[in-house]
Amino acid sequence: MSLLLGAGLLFSAVPQKNDKRKVELKIKGPRMVFLPPAGPYEYSSVTVTLTARLEGDPENAEDYYCLSEYWEWGDEERSRYDPDCDPYKPGTELNRHFSATHRFKGPGRYDVIFRLEKGKKTVLTAKHSVMVQGS
Repeated sequence: MSLLLGAGLLFSAVPQKNDKRKVELKIKGPRMVFLPPAGPYEYSSVTVTLTARLEGDPENAEDYYCLSEYWEWGDEERSRYDPDCDPYKPGTELNRHFSATHRFKGPGRYDVIFRLEKGKKTVLTAKHSVMVQGS
């Protein structure tokens, strides 16, 4: 009996899909790219641009204001951008679009992780896989 009650409480805590206040981070970019040949047995590098979008209507916009961007590229390289923002005022527009460019130096599957952070706390995370293949 207590197991069913616990499951019911867990279910009720999950946000509903039509909840307008739910905030999500979505990444778009190529799923597969090809390395151009540099010689008979070598490949050049390939540059990929990924974009991310903050979607939804947050209950407290200040929690999503002036977020730092942190990209983990899946090849042991990372990049970070810390914006310089004015103090938050009610009605201030949120930055909802983010993008970054990275050069992959070899074939493989790269799981790119993008995080938005406020201070040292992760606010949202998204993942996007890129398959880099030789042509």
